[in-house]
Amino acid sequence: MSTIPSGIAITSVTLRVYQCHISGDPYGKLGNLLVEHVSYDTFVHSADGTILYDMAALDDTIPATPLLSTDTTLGYKTLDVTYAVRSDLATSRSHAQFRISFEKETASDNTSNIISWQSGESDTNQPELVIVYN
Repeated sequence: MSTIPSGIAITSVTLRVYQCHISGDPYGKLGNLLVEHVSYDTFVHSADGTILYDMAALDDTIPATPLLSTDTTLGYKTLDVTYAVRSDLATSRSHAQFRISFEKETASDNTSNIISWQSGESDTNQPELVIVYN
């Protein structure tokens, strides 16, 4: 967020992640892939000291239907996150952070259902936050 010039007007922000591998039937078993606006700046610790990643979303700045993906088609999946990033800037957060999860946490039949995304360590198809401003 620190690289965004001060005093600019953000026109749009799009989250882009590259779905590169599917195994099993993740969408059939777990539902659609959703996005939540979160902040991992302060982690929640359980009684045994482990870090919990199931914190509540920050706000409702993601659209009412926060669908990142609904199918197994490989390639970039996108979602408009303009209002979330504007909120981050307005509250001086140092990062725009998003959690991607399925509608269901587990499949009832315990089958292996996997989606792989290109990570920031890859040379191609890296996750992107595309910010358009004037």
